[in-house]
Amino acid sequence: MEKIEAIIMPFKLDELKRTLSDAGFVSLTISEVYDSDRQNGQSKVSQDRKFPVDFLPKLKVEVVVPDDRADVVVSLICSVSKTGSICGDGSVFVSSLKNVIRIRPGEPVERAIGEDPEPEMDDVENTMATAVRSLADYLIAERPGRVCREIIAIMERPLFVHVLALTDGNQRRAAHLLGLNRNTFHSRCRRYGLLSSAQARIRHGRHDPSGSAS
Repeated sequence: MEKIEAIIMPFKLDELKRTLSDAGFVSLTISEVYDSDRQNGQSKVSQDRKFPVDFLPKLKVEVVVPDDRADVVVSLICSVSKTGSICGDGSVFVSSLKNVIRIRPGEPVERAIGEDPEPEMDDVENTMATAVRSLADYLIAERPGRVCREIIAIMERPLFVHVLALTDGNQRRAAHLLGLNRNTFHSRCRRYGLLSSAQARIRHGRHDPSGSAS
Protein backbone atom coordinates (compact mmCIF):
# COMPACT_ATOMS: atom_id res chain seq x y z
CA MET A 1 0.00 0.00 0.00
CA GLU A 2 1.06 3.58 -0.66
CA LYS A 3 0.43 6.67 1.44
CA ILE A 4 -0.12 9.82 -0.62
CA GLU A 5 0.20 13.21 1.06
CA ALA A 6 -0.82 16.23 -0.99
CA ILE A 7 -0.28 19.84 0.01
CA ILE A 8 -2.93 21.86 -1.82
CA MET A 9 -4.53 25.28 -1.92
CA PRO A 10 -7.55 25.33 0.47
CA PHE A 11 -10.06 26.36 -2.19
CA LYS A 12 -9.25 23.21 -4.16
CA LEU A 13 -10.44 20.84 -1.42
CA ASP A 14 -14.09 20.41 -2.44
CA GLU A 15 -13.22 19.67 -6.05
CA LEU A 16 -10.52 17.21 -5.00
CA LYS A 17 -12.86 15.41 -2.61
CA ARG A 18 -15.46 14.97 -5.35
CA THR A 19 -12.85 13.72 -7.82
CA LEU A 20 -11.37 11.17 -5.42
CA SER A 21 -14.83 10.03 -4.29
CA ASP A 22 -15.89 9.45 -7.90
CA ALA A 23 -12.75 7.33 -8.33
CA GLY A 24 -13.72 5.21 -5.30
CA PHE A 25 -11.60 6.84 -2.58
CA VAL A 26 -13.78 8.31 0.14
CA SER A 27 -11.62 8.06 3.28
CA LEU A 28 -9.36 11.08 3.52
CA THR A 29 -7.46 12.80 6.32
CA ILE A 30 -7.39 16.61 6.10
CA SER A 31 -5.02 18.84 8.08
CA GLU A 32 -4.39 22.58 8.10
CA VAL A 33 -0.72 23.30 7.41
CA TYR A 34 1.55 26.23 6.58
CA ASP A 35 3.83 25.85 3.60
CA SER A 36 7.00 27.67 2.56
CA ASP A 37 8.14 26.97 -1.02
CA ARG A 38 10.85 28.13 -3.35
CA GLN A 39 8.55 30.81 -4.81
CA ASN A 40 9.02 32.66 -1.49
CA GLY A 41 5.35 32.26 -0.63
CA GLN A 42 4.01 35.00 -2.91
CA SER A 43 0.24 35.11 -2.90
CA LYS A 44 -2.51 37.25 -4.42
CA VAL A 45 -4.70 39.04 -1.89
CA SER A 46 -7.55 41.56 -1.99
CA GLN A 47 -7.34 44.53 -4.38
CA ASP A 48 -4.98 42.48 -6.57
CA ARG A 49 -1.95 43.37 -4.44
CA LYS A 50 0.83 40.81 -3.99
CA PHE A 51 3.07 40.64 -0.98
CA PRO A 52 5.67 38.11 0.22
CA VAL A 53 5.10 35.98 3.29
CA ASP A 54 7.25 33.28 4.85
CA PHE A 55 4.46 30.68 5.09
CA LEU A 56 1.17 30.24 3.28
CA PRO A 57 -1.88 28.49 4.79
CA LYS A 58 -2.65 25.30 2.87
CA LEU A 59 -4.28 21.94 3.43
CA LYS A 60 -2.69 18.52 3.62
CA VAL A 61 -4.76 15.67 2.17
CA GLU A 62 -3.71 12.13 3.08
CA VAL A 63 -5.03 8.98 1.46
CA VAL A 64 -3.84 5.37 1.50
CA VAL A 65 -4.28 3.38 -1.71
CA PRO A 66 -3.23 0.04 -3.20
CA ASP A 67 0.14 0.04 -4.96
CA ASP A 68 -1.44 -0.28 -8.39
CA ARG A 69 -3.72 2.74 -7.86
CA ALA A 70 -1.13 5.19 -6.56
CA ASP A 71 -0.17 6.62 -9.95
CA VAL A 72 -3.83 7.20 -10.83
CA VAL A 73 -4.52 9.01 -7.56
CA VAL A 74 -1.40 11.17 -7.88
CA SER A 75 -2.44 12.11 -11.40
CA LEU A 76 -5.94 13.07 -10.22
CA ILE A 77 -4.56 15.16 -7.38
CA CYS A 78 -2.14 17.01 -9.64
CA SER A 79 -4.76 17.62 -12.29
CA VAL A 80 -7.34 19.02 -9.85
CA SER A 81 -4.93 20.99 -7.66
CA LYS A 82 -3.12 22.85 -10.43
CA THR A 83 -4.33 26.46 -10.63
CA GLY A 84 -2.24 27.63 -13.58
CA SER A 85 -2.00 31.11 -12.13
CA ILE A 86 -0.79 30.91 -8.55
CA CYS A 87 2.82 30.26 -7.55
CA GLY A 88 3.19 27.36 -5.15
CA ASP A 89 0.18 25.18 -5.97
CA GLY A 90 1.58 22.58 -3.57
CA SER A 91 3.33 19.23 -3.57
CA VAL A 92 2.55 15.52 -3.54
CA PHE A 93 4.54 12.99 -1.50
CA VAL A 94 4.27 9.22 -1.96
CA SER A 95 5.61 6.69 0.53
CA SER A 96 5.25 2.94 1.05
CA LEU A 97 3.39 1.61 4.07
CA LYS A 98 4.46 -1.53 5.87
CA ASN A 99 1.08 -2.17 7.41
CA VAL A 100 -2.33 -0.73 8.32
CA ILE A 101 -4.06 -1.63 11.58
CA ARG A 102 -7.72 -0.96 12.23
CA ILE A 103 -8.15 0.09 15.85
CA ARG A 104 -11.42 -1.64 16.75
CA PRO A 105 -10.55 -5.20 15.66
CA GLY A 106 -6.83 -4.56 16.26
CA GLU A 107 -5.88 -6.59 13.20
CA PRO A 108 -3.96 -5.83 9.98
CA VAL A 109 -6.17 -5.25 6.97
CA GLU A 110 -5.61 -5.97 3.31
CA ARG A 111 -8.03 -3.32 2.06
CA ALA A 112 -6.47 0.13 1.79
CA ILE A 113 -7.88 2.88 3.99
CA GLY A 114 -8.62 5.03 0.97
CA GLU A 115 -11.04 2.53 -0.56
CA ASP A 116 -14.73 2.53 0.21
CA PRO A 117 -15.01 -0.26 2.81
CA GLU A 118 -17.69 -2.91 2.85
CA PRO A 119 -19.89 -2.54 5.93
CA GLU A 120 -19.17 -5.13 8.61
CA MET A 121 -22.09 -7.33 9.66
CA ASP A 122 -21.80 -6.24 13.30
CA ASP A 123 -22.14 -2.60 12.24
CA VAL A 124 -25.20 -3.38 10.11
CA GLU A 125 -26.86 -5.33 12.93
CA ASN A 126 -26.18 -2.55 15.44
CA THR A 127 -27.64 0.06 13.10
CA MET A 128 -30.71 -2.07 12.47
CA ALA A 129 -31.18 -2.78 16.17
CA THR A 130 -31.08 0.93 16.99
CA ALA A 131 -33.61 1.74 14.27
CA VAL A 132 -35.96 -1.07 15.32
CA ARG A 133 -35.88 0.03 18.98
CA SER A 134 -36.83 3.59 18.06
CA LEU A 135 -39.58 2.39 15.71
CA ALA A 136 -40.93 -0.07 18.27
CA ASP A 137 -41.13 2.62 20.96
CA TYR A 138 -43.11 4.84 18.60
CA LEU A 139 -45.50 2.07 17.49
CA ILE A 140 -46.08 0.80 21.04
CA ALA A 141 -47.24 4.30 21.98
CA GLU A 142 -49.21 5.04 18.81
CA ARG A 143 -50.44 1.67 17.50
CA PRO A 144 -50.47 -0.93 20.27
CA GLY A 145 -51.45 -4.41 19.13
CA ARG A 146 -50.03 -3.86 15.62
CA VAL A 147 -46.34 -3.41 16.44
CA CYS A 148 -44.96 -6.62 14.93
CA ARG A 149 -47.07 -6.39 11.77
CA GLU A 150 -46.15 -2.72 11.23
CA ILE A 151 -42.41 -3.29 11.72
CA ILE A 152 -42.39 -6.27 9.36
CA ALA A 153 -44.21 -4.26 6.70
CA ILE A 154 -41.90 -1.25 7.06
CA MET A 155 -38.80 -3.40 6.73
CA GLU A 156 -40.12 -5.93 4.22
CA ARG A 157 -41.37 -3.52 1.54
CA PRO A 158 -38.00 -1.87 0.76
CA LEU A 159 -36.39 -5.32 0.83
CA PHE A 160 -38.85 -6.57 -1.80
CA VAL A 161 -38.33 -3.42 -3.90
CA HIS A 162 -34.58 -3.96 -3.84
CA VAL A 163 -34.69 -7.66 -4.75
CA LEU A 164 -37.20 -7.05 -7.54
CA ALA A 165 -34.84 -4.43 -8.96
CA LEU A 166 -31.93 -6.88 -8.75
CA THR A 167 -33.92 -9.52 -10.65
CA ASP A 168 -35.45 -7.13 -13.22
CA GLY A 169 -38.91 -7.81 -11.82
CA ASN A 170 -38.64 -11.60 -12.08
CA GLN A 171 -40.84 -12.76 -9.19
CA ARG A 172 -39.69 -16.38 -9.33
CA ARG A 173 -36.03 -15.39 -8.96
CA ALA A 174 -36.84 -12.78 -6.33
CA ALA A 175 -38.81 -15.28 -4.25
CA HIS A 176 -35.98 -17.80 -4.57
CA LEU A 177 -33.37 -15.27 -3.39
CA LEU A 178 -35.51 -14.39 -0.38
CA GLY A 179 -36.26 -18.02 0.44
CA LEU A 180 -40.01 -17.50 0.10
CA ASN A 181 -42.74 -19.49 -1.60
CA ARG A 182 -43.59 -17.75 -4.90
CA ASN A 183 -47.29 -17.41 -4.02
CA THR A 184 -46.42 -15.94 -0.64
CA PHE A 185 -44.02 -13.47 -2.25
CA HIS A 186 -46.61 -12.46 -4.87
CA SER A 187 -49.28 -11.98 -2.22
CA ARG A 188 -47.07 -9.70 -0.16
CA CYS A 189 -46.00 -7.73 -3.23
CA ARG A 190 -49.68 -7.07 -3.97
CA ARG A 191 -50.23 -6.02 -0.36
CA TYR A 192 -47.42 -3.48 -0.64
CA GLY A 193 -48.60 -2.22 -4.03
CA LEU A 194 -45.47 -3.41 -5.84
CA LEU A 195 -47.26 -5.07 -8.75
CA SER A 196 -49.03 -3.30 -11.58
CA SER A 197 -52.58 -4.34 -12.42
CA ALA A 198 -51.27 -5.96 -15.62
CA GLN A 199 -48.78 -8.06 -13.65
CA ALA A 200 -51.52 -9.15 -11.29
CA ARG A 201 -53.78 -10.22 -14.19
CA ILE A 202 -50.95 -12.14 -15.85
CA ARG A 203 -50.16 -13.88 -12.57
CA HIS A 204 -53.77 -15.05 -12.25
CA GLY A 205 -54.22 -15.88 -15.95
CA ARG A 206 -56.76 -13.13 -16.59
CA HIS A 207 -54.78 -10.94 -19.01
CA ASP A 208 -56.03 -10.12 -22.51
CA PRO A 209 -54.75 -7.63 -25.13
CA SER A 210 -57.42 -5.06 -24.26
CA GLY A 211 -56.32 -5.11 -20.65
CA SER A 212 -59.77 -6.16 -19.39
CA ALA A 213 -60.32 -9.20 -17.26
CA SER A 214 -61.97 -12.19 -18.90
